[in-house]
Amino acid sequence: MPMSITFTKSSPVLVGPSSMAPATHNTTINLSSFDKGLAFLPSKSFYVFKHAMQHKPAAETVRTALSHALTHYFPLAGRLVRGGDDELRIACTVEGVAFVAASANCSLDDVKLFDRPFAELLLQELSASLAGVEGFRESDDPLLLIQVTEFSCGGFVIGVTWNRGVADAEGNVGGGPLGVSSTAESEMAVLRDGEQLQVMLRYDALVVSSWKNIGVDAVDFGGGRPARVMGRVDMAVPNCIACLPYEGKDGANVLVQCVKEGDVDAFLGEVAKFV
Repeated sequence: MPMSITFTKSSPVLVGPSSMAPATHNTTINLSSFDKGLAFLPSKSFYVFKHAMQHKPAAETVRTALSHALTHYFPLAGRLVRGGDDELRIACTVEGVAFVAASANCSLDDVKLFDRPFAELLLQELSASLAGVEGFRESDDPLLLIQVTEFSCGGFVIGVTWNRGVADAEGNVGGGPLGVSSTAESEMAVLRDGEQLQVMLRYDALVVSSWKNIGVDAVDFGGGRPARVMGRVDMAVPNCIACLPYEGKDGANVLVQCVKEGDVDAFLGEVAKFV
């Protein structure tokens, strides 16, 4: 990414529900065993809009819409807590979600969000973070962080970071040897034919999530649907997000993180055998 491209961000502010029924305050929601295992893993999605809002700045419009949406999805404005039994729960404290308004001194074309490869640094600039915080903590971190970045062309990008213990969309888990050794592994609970199974996640496994038919391409704040949707899941094992909307592209749009830098050549050699 050229050094001449700069991003300016506001300090994070908390956005709460625009209205709330008193009965929903301070209620708690139990997490499933699946959710507990993901409670401190962040996921990110990026919605790229080519056209400007017609009447209001994008950040103002999204912030207002977010506040109205939290009225119906108020648990997202809560916090993770541990009860006396040491079990994780969502406390519906309605403290709010983190919101950042940002701007870039360039157009969407300048940062090449529609071309590959785009810089990893770019995705970091387009998502909100809490300074000095790695992932999520239990007591005080928002469960949802949203950043709206407006570009000089009028287009904008909404970067959404959420706690996967609150909302997750894992798909199938499959495995296949890549001819490399694994030094790190973790265990994950998955449902298969209604039965919960424990699956070991290693470097020779692949976690696949499908974003098809879940509405990510239907988001419209008044300037049209997103021209592209991207996802990012920080996991210690290879992962793939399939069926991401991409305007004007045929076939399935797939975003994959699957190979360590030192194994790229060997991986490409294996892939070439199938081409």
